[in-house]
Amino acid sequence: MRIPAAHDDGYDFFVSFAHDDNQHHPTAPMGWVSNLYEALLIELKRTRYGRAHGVRGFFAERHMDGTVALDDQIYGILPKTRLLVVVLSDSYLGSQW
Repeated sequence: MRIPAAHDDGYDFFVSFAHDDNQHHPTAPMGWVSNLYEALLIELKRTRYGRAHGVRGFFAERHMDGTVALDDQIYGILPKTRLLVVVLSDSYLGSQW
């Protein structure tokens, strides 16, 4: 089955994770979930789809609008997202989200 292209205002993938899982060591430039997001962007841009259409990923630490309620943003973005990547961990399962 072919996955339809993302909406013009949508995303190709959304990374859902617990903030605690993206903590990084003071000497590291970013947490491991941030590295996962960057790697997904790079690899997906190398695909035939990515080369033809570009790839848009959503990562809360980079794309959230601080003036809009978090749940409103997420519920508005998810229906326009092709793929949900969940980093499932004890922190994620214990989160109120």
